[in-house]
Amino acid sequence: MILKKLRSQKGAVFGLDARIALSILSVISVMAGGYYFANYFTTRAKALSEEFRQYGLAIDGYQYDMREDLVETITTPNGTNEITALFDDSVIKGAYQGRWNGPYLDHDEPAVLQNASTSTMTLIKAASDSSAATCTVITSCNYWIRLQPFPETSVIHLDEILDGGAETTPEDEGVIRWNNHADPGMVDLWYSASQAFAL
Repeated sequence: MILKKLRSQKGAVFGLDARIALSILSVISVMAGGYYFANYFTTRAKALSEEFRQYGLAIDGYQYDMREDLVETITTPNGTNEITALFDDSVIKGAYQGRWNGPYLDHDEPAVLQNASTSTMTLIKAASDSSAATCTVITSCNYWIRLQPFPETSVIHLDEILDGGAETTPEDEGVIRWNNHADPGMVDLWYSASQAFAL
């Protein structure tokens, strides 16, 4: 009779073991999911910051070859053609096409747009100390990559990677800057990619 009782409890013991194992697996999966979520924005920000640097190098190379300020070589400057000129010479003035040694980027379609598919990307010439101010002296002009709208949650990680995140007013200092956008949770992002060419 005792032996019968022990045999009938075999399933109950196995069920307890299974429940313990499932509990452990659940805890591990929650921890792994939390780790992934915490590092997702940082990983994405690192990739985007590297692309920003590539754009800066491309602009520098372009202006070096042209021996001219980028916007002055474009047939119809509009913020988008300045980016296109880095991988396609059809948007530059005829006088400069012989100097074009591109493509200056490794890809035909700007990968920054692929990383932030909801954003519109433009390249704007503005004052080096303020992306919102028009530059009047060429030596104080920068080319700013503008992404709008851009998720506000990603901006903080970008600022930490590119500016160290220690500024008093990070939205107005360093190479990454931003201002409010009409959509909640979104901003207009500015990255100071390169200085305008000056002889």
